[in-house]
Parts: sequence; structure tokens; C-alpha cells
Amino acid sequence: MRLLFVTKPHLPAHGGAQQTVHWLALALLDRGHELTLLSPGPASPGGAPAVGRDPGYALVRTRGPVEDALPAALDALRPDVVVVNGYDAPTVAQAGRMLRRMADRPTVLYVHDAGGVPLAGDAGSVVAVSRFLARQLAARGIGAEVVPPIVEPAGYRVETTRRVALLVNPVPSKGLDVVLQLAAARPDVPFALQRCWRIPPAGLRRLHQATRPLGNVEIRPVSARPADVYGDARVLLAPSVYPEAWGRVAREAQTSGIPVIAAARGGLPEAVGEGGLLVGPQPRADGWLAAFERLWDDPLAYARLSRAAAREGRRTESSAAVVAAAFEAVLEGARDSRRALFRVPLPL
Repeated sequence: MRLLFVTKPHLPAHGGAQQTVHWLALALLDRGHELTLLSPGPASPGGAPAVGRDPGYALVRTRGPVEDALPAALDALRPDVVVVNGYDAPTVAQAGRMLRRMADRPTVLYVHDAGGVPLAGDAGSVVAVSRFLARQLAARGIGAEVVPPIVEPAGYRVETTRRVALLVNPVPSKGLDVVLQLAAARPDVPFALQRCWRIPPAGLRRLHQATRPLGNVEIRPVSARPADVYGDARVLLAPSVYPEAWGRVAREAQTSGIPVIAAARGGLPEAVGEGGLLVGPQPRADGWLAAFERLWDDPLAYARLSRAAAREGRRTESSAAVVAAAFEAVLEGARDSRRALFRVPLPL
């Protein structure tokens, strides 16, 4: 099939949604499909869309809104199915307009975030990254196929020195305040804050000001290398205050047997499984400290949960083969159902 994926800013922008789309695109290419990804900027000089294959597939970047470039892309590529990725609330209006514009075409909405749930009424077929999102869609009377992100152990497994407590993406919605409270309560433990999303200069200054008095917190630069992110992690902290759709970093860490302490919120419990501890969903600060001390200070508890994390990291439900096959079935269904609408029965 010829496929067109429409996304928010793609690689090299860092984030779980970008990684999820990237690995899915590569897996679908391996299954023989033609795939083009349409993403916002930067465009070529003069404003023309920039076309490249740096990630391993055709990537078209537009200077203006993606929806402005969509008609030309549809005419040029003539895709069998268009996949619109549904993200957080700020992107919903544009994605909704694109879905409505393509009402006469086979479309699939791939929901990566709770903010994208309202888009489902305008899509031909709907896929969700978690059962959590599927339940939200079901509450609206919309069925969705659950297809989790691809996390291949070979792409993320590292040898770790198990030295630090790690938070990936030190922003308020990811539970930064909880981690800073833990660092203050445990000055004997080294904490690492791994940057991911872009943090504006003022926000970065505030982050450095908050960590400087602690003395046991390191702020690390953005990196796409798993060894840089997980190479010295003993435990991954995921105290998100936002209802995460799934929790990709949890499964990435688990491929190296790194257990997770996560908020019992959104899709995080699905990603953590048996490979960590859940806190909340509305915990007090001492609840987080108790969970942290249980995992950090008890060698037997740590060994047991590390083994469980490694098992979660090997789950085949997140393998490229299983995920791509499930997504392919949805694509075929979307294509074939649209064809059926235009079939005219032969006269008897």
C-alpha cells in the first residue's frame, strides 16, 4: 500500500510520539509498503517543502501548517490510506480539519495522547496506543484497535552501572516537583534529569536554580543514544501529573532490567506492568519516598523487580513484527471498507 502519515514536528525533535511513529514507519517499510511522512518545517529555501530520506523513509517538511500542504501531497502521492496522528490538545483543531477534509478517503487516526481522543468522530478507523485511551474512546461510543508503540530490546538494551535515579524529560507535567522532593529527602542518592523536549531559556534557568542547592542532581543534555540515557540508571522515575497515554520510557528502561516507579495514572500502569512500583494516583510526598526507599534500599526487592522489568522489556506485544502486523490489518480494513462503499453490484 501507499501510505501517507501526517504528524507534528518529527525527528530530530525528541519525544515518545516521534519515536513511536519512526519505528512504526520503518516496520511498515520492512513489510513492503510505500510510506511518506508529512511534518511541519523546516522547509527548503524559498518556502518549498523539504523532501528527504534521512530517517529511512520519505519525509516531507513544510514551512507553514501541514494542512496547507496536504492537498498537494494527496494529489502527488495518491495514498491508499492516510494516517493522521492524534496528539495533545493544541494540535486537535488542525488534525480535525484535515480529517474532515479527507472524509471521502480511507483514513486512520492513531491516537497518541488523551488530547487526541475528540478527533475520533471524524476518522474512518481509530487506533490507540493503550487500553487506557481505548477506554476513553469507548466512553464516546467509538471502538479502537489497541496497538502499543514498538520498543525492540535490541534498540534500547544497555549495560548500566545502576548508579542514579533517572527522570526523563524534566518538565512539570512529568512530575519534576516530585523528583526534586525525593532528591532533597535523599541527599545520598545521585539523581539525573535527562532533557528531552525543548525547554525555553527561562524554564531552563529555573531548572538550574531549583537543582543547584541540592548538590545531588545532574541536568543532562538531550541525547538519542540509549547508552547516554540509561547507561547508569538504577531506577526510572515516572511521577507524571498528566495522564500519559502509555509511557514509552518505562518500557525502554525495562529492556535493560531497570525497574520503574510510576504514577498510577493514565496508561503508565500498562507500560510498567510487573516491572516496577505504582504510586497514587493522588499520592502524598511521603508515599513517593516510601516507594523509592523500598526499591532503592532493599537489595532483595530491587533484584526481584529488576528481573520482572527485564521480562516486561521482552514482551512481544511491543515487537516490530507484532505491532506492524496489527497496524497493517487496520490499514487494510480502512482501505477495503472505503472500496466497498463505491462497489456497484452487477445486474442479475
